[in-house]
Amino acid sequence: MSVQDLRPLEIAALIDQDKSYTIIDVREQWEYEIVHLPNSRLLPMSNFIQLLPTLESIKPYIVYCHHGVRSMQVCMYLSRMGFENLVNMAGGIDNYALDVDKALPRY
Repeated sequence: MSVQDLRPLEIAALIDQDKSYTIIDVREQWEYEIVHLPNSRLLPMSNFIQLLPTLESIKPYIVYCHHGVRSMQVCMYLSRMGFENLVNMAGGIDNYALDVDKALPRY
């Protein structure tokens, strides 16, 4: 299995040091409109399979959702599809707002 499960502080450090990661938000549009990470790409879990062809299996991805459950499901799916460099944000954007950027809205 090639999925790392990192806490928001670890994710923030990773984003700062390695700009090669694509950040994927798997929440729904309405959630994304409330709050999202800068430079993140919205690929809702509800239609993820249709969007899969837009991703390259050799690229590194950070995947997040509200609390980390949907994003882990997407990471496990991507891993089964041959993706090798996947990071799940444990606790999701909610914990990111608590631990990294307290100015972010929470819902």
